[in-house]
Amino acid sequence: MERKQTQLSAIIAAHNHSDLTEQCVQFLGETLAEIPHEIIVVDDGSADGTYERIQTKGGIQLIRNAKQLGVAAAWNQGKKEAEGDVLLFLHNGILLTKQALQTMMEALLSKADIGAVGPMTNGCYYGIQQGIHVQGNVTDVAATRRIVHQVEQMGFPPEPLFFLEDFCLLLRREAADAVGDFDEQFFPVGFEDADYALRLRRAGYSLLRVGTYAHNCGGSYLDDGASWSDTWERNQALFHKKWGIIPGYSLMVRLDILKHIDMGKENLSVLDVGCACGTNLMWLKSYNPEARLCGIELNEKSASIAQWFGQVEALDVETLEREEWRNSFDYIILADIVEHLKDPWSLLKRMKGFLKQGGRLIISVPNVCHISNLQNMLHGNWEYENTGILDRTHLRFFTKKSFAKCLEEAGLSIISTEPNHILADHQRRLLQELSSLDDTDITQEELSAIQWIFVAEKMISAQSPTGERSRCARPN
Repeated sequence: MERKQTQLSAIIAAHNHSDLTEQCVQFLGETLAEIPHEIIVVDDGSADGTYERIQTKGGIQLIRNAKQLGVAAAWNQGKKEAEGDVLLFLHNGILLTKQALQTMMEALLSKADIGAVGPMTNGCYYGIQQGIHVQGNVTDVAATRRIVHQVEQMGFPPEPLFFLEDFCLLLRREAADAVGDFDEQFFPVGFEDADYALRLRRAGYSLLRVGTYAHNCGGSYLDDGASWSDTWERNQALFHKKWGIIPGYSLMVRLDILKHIDMGKENLSVLDVGCACGTNLMWLKSYNPEARLCGIELNEKSASIAQWFGQVEALDVETLEREEWRNSFDYIILADIVEHLKDPWSLLKRMKGFLKQGGRLIISVPNVCHISNLQNMLHGNWEYENTGILDRTHLRFFTKKSFAKCLEEAGLSIISTEPNHILADHQRRLLQELSSLDDTDITQEELSAIQWIFVAEKMISAQSPTGERSRCARPN
């Protein structure tokens, strides 16, 4: 049957929280009043009278599940019934204004390769679109409109993301048809959106977070006593089994690294060592489609995804030999790599050889001098963890000074250093006491930096500026 072209189909997934669902429907009715639309509500096994409450509303297509099937199933049910050429997926606690929707629509339809867009918000599962803190309970149109206006006045540019959360997702119908259904194994919620985003990316579509705002009033798909941590771990394990990666580790863009790159440089060439799934390459490609982008990644599954955005090889960087890459790159990225290597000293020298004259190396390295580590040592502890400074996979440890000497020994001149700070309230007293000692020259900045970002370029000589060999010699 030929599909009738409704401009927009809004699909609301609801599991309990009937008050939020009713509010969402009423709010959305005002938002869509001036454009052709349909509203589909999927009551996914609610036990609080959601179906009866929404049934009284006019102009709503209502689907009822006798038991909870999960948000992915709800999206699929609504998508199957939807007739629009643009699909809007909403959790039932979301308030979306007319202005915010208009901004999202303009972004979605601005280029044919944009498959989906999403807004900023005050609260979401992964936090990648969370950038606005809102005090108080926002439930009315006027307050939400005011926040949207404030956010849009800040002028946030559209930002390419590797995946978008589905709390408020605007999707091009042709992209949805190309990718197919949401994967219902991710029950009841979590990772179905990351999975769908990767499939959109694989199909060649871009995803954008746009500079507008949708308010999240709360509500959850986990009302029946299920633990969020248990659900998260289960669905993350399913995601890892399917894709071979963990989203929080492999799908985040390093803007703190990328800000040091001249995005618009003509004939730009970048090598990202340890590029994971190519998020940095994706970002660079979105701003400079003609750039030469290369990557090295040990994980074969991650490398296969990164190949969507550049020339990426799956190999151990410590075995890398590429004579054809000599004097080849404007920038080389080493983001959280050197601490994992057996011989980072040799790698730094090799990377210097791959740089063009005036080319720059951008490196992030954990700071073993962070106050949290010192505090643990004062208690006699040096415990390896799954993440952080004492990550179990870390083989080498550096302070700001020791790594600066390593760069000098490799024949690299430091252009800038920049800390990434993390400091808990209970660490501030010890921080002040240590930095006030007479027999130490360590600064509060060095104690509070969880990580250092170095930008360095080639030196004329492999010796230090003083003419002496650096004291950062490799261990015997």
